Amino acid sequence: MSLNGKTTTNSGATWQSSPTGAAVLITDLGAVRDVASLSVSQMFSDARTQEVQVYAHARQLGGAPAWDDLGWSDISGGWHSVREGTPLQSSNPNIAGAPLRLTLTTSVTARFLRLDARSPSAPYIELRSVKAFGP
Repeated sequence: MSLNGKTTTNSGATWQSSPTGAAVLITDLGAVRDVASLSVSQMFSDARTQEVQVYAHARQLGGAPAWDDLGWSDISGGWHSVREGTPLQSSNPNIAGAPLRLTLTTSVTARFLRLDARSPSAPYIELRSVKAFGP
């Protein structure tokens, strides 16, 4: 079971997106890593990230590639719905379970991951956490 504990129900990452509710998050894993699965959790606040798609880039050195660089490859197999996390304790709603778990068909080796998120109902994106796991 994947658990996610935060200080408050509104803790996580929020950023303004385009008017259509689409945004990109690029993550530098710090070194080349094998990634076999990811988990994505929503915040318990007013905006909801409704769908995500994940990409990996082959670049291993230097800074992060631009979001529209041609080297990004879809590793998630398209868009996936992100369900609202489930508070595990009524007395402490800051501990959430049941994130979206994306298991890749084959492990990828990458240093940079790009997460595309969209939420058509709001002009900003909110995520509680994104975690990458090895094989």
